[in-house]
Amino acid sequence: MIYDHDENSFTPVPRGTEGKSYPFGVSWHGDRLFIAWRHPYEILEYDQAFKPTGRKCESPEGSRTFGDIHQITCFDGKIWTASTGCNKICVHDAETLEFIEDWAPHKAIPEEDFPTRKSKKAQPHYKHYNSIMFNNNRVYINAHMTVHNPPSRVWVFKYPSKKFIRKIRGGLSTHNIFFVDNILTVCDSGHGQILQPESGKVLFKSKSDSFLRGISMPPGLLIIGTAERCARPQRPNAKGGLIFIKNKNFNNPQIKLLGKGPVEEIRCLDMDDEAHPVKPFLDKK
Repeated sequence: MIYDHDENSFTPVPRGTEGKSYPFGVSWHGDRLFIAWRHPYEILEYDQAFKPTGRKCESPEGSRTFGDIHQITCFDGKIWTASTGCNKICVHDAETLEFIEDWAPHKAIPEEDFPTRKSKKAQPHYKHYNSIMFNNNRVYINAHMTVHNPPSRVWVFKYPSKKFIRKIRGGLSTHNIFFVDNILTVCDSGHGQILQPESGKVLFKSKSDSFLRGISMPPGLLIIGTAERCARPQRPNAKGGLIFIKNKNFNNPQIKLLGKGPVEEIRCLDMDDEAHPVKPFLDKK
């Protein structure tokens, strides 16, 4: 869904293939847009008119290659996919859309960072990767973990070597990785707040019982996505919204209720976006 803030209007983007229209990740490479869809899991290509081109990322094992797709990021000529269900990062060539590799970041993590099984429901080797961000020769991976294995983690690796550097722990069911005043920040979704996990500083806390997920940072703005808390089967129909914070004034948020389903990801198409440092997809008219 494309939301025009100035016109307060919505434009739907058709999936273009069979399946339930439940998108999550969105990114672009040059003049081609990619949207990650669920059920079945696919990454489809679109032109600048948001029309399907008929191409999609090649998948050696069909939708099983992706598992439950979350955030996707185009960087260094590749499409990087947080494959939550498969517990890995999938990498495709952004030009040919051919599959390149699977990356399991946790295999480089010291064993002491694996959570101890705290209940019968705990899954100590399940990381729930949902976000990936590249910044200053580093790649940051968000491991949401599960509610039975808190806290969440951000693991930092060198790029392109993928050598493990350090871990950052904090938050519950976190999403997104971005920087505010050069300090690593996440959506602490489980607590409904924006958190800087290294210091524990809370920049913003939602007054409603909302699940915060999705970040965009065009000039002078921080845009946060919201989703109504509900049982998993009801999530596709949950109410969503956007929170606009101007000039880092976290005490005076402006809230726009969309009522169009939960917000999973936010990307600014026609302006620079500090949360997703890539050239805008569209020229601002």
